[in-house]
Amino acid sequence: MRYALIIWQSVFLLLSLSQANALAATPKPNSKSHVEVTGSKPALEQAQAPGSEITVKSARDLTWGAMFYYGWQTSTTMIHLAQLKDIHLARAHEWSLALSYQLDKDNWLRRLLRCLISTIEVVGNVTYQDDPKGNIFELNPYLLGRIDLITTRWIRISFAFGEGISYASKVPYWEVRSVDNAKNSRRFLNYLTYELVISIPKHPQWEIIYRVHHRSGVFGLYCPGRTSSTAMGVAIRYRF
Repeated sequence: MRYALIIWQSVFLLLSLSQANALAATPKPNSKSHVEVTGSKPALEQAQAPGSEITVKSARDLTWGAMFYYGWQTSTTMIHLAQLKDIHLARAHEWSLALSYQLDKDNWLRRLLRCLISTIEVVGNVTYQDDPKGNIFELNPYLLGRIDLITTRWIRISFAFGEGISYASKVPYWEVRSVDNAKNSRRFLNYLTYELVISIPKHPQWEIIYRVHHRSGVFGLYCPGRTSSTAMGVAIRYRF
């Protein structure tokens, strides 16, 4: 069962990327020339007016994103981290770099889930952590879905949930703290993340993020027993 899920996740990521590349290769009409030919004079003036909705890009128009994340390992549960309650931070830290690509609005996956989420991104994440067992590197590809919570002229707040796979160069200490976990834990596990994102509409390319980074066996799906490691921290993302 767990191998079928792993294969499905990999195929799911590849299908999304292939669909995104196909849409990116499709030529798009020149919106500026279209306005000049068919638009009336008021429409043309609106398009040229500085600060109008036509000329100002929103976060959804910025397809790519680069993120830097800094976090701490923690023994706090995912629920308490979401509530910012009873948080216990360890001395181990981690740093991440991620590159994301927002799927086109005509992508089959976005069309399928458009009633639930605002955007979907394909993300590649590389993480380094100074684990008590030694330096560890992780590779985490995943899909990230976003929901807009608050959007005003002054602030935009959104929530994002990511699901994918994770491979670590060594099994982290936090996943082998008990005897059972030491026997059963694996380098290859499920990856989960969620983000609370704050940005200013006037500068949509910059985002400040509260982020949770989580590896687990999904209650025995990837490996016997219940093994996991969790980190929380802050990140900054630049969209372009």
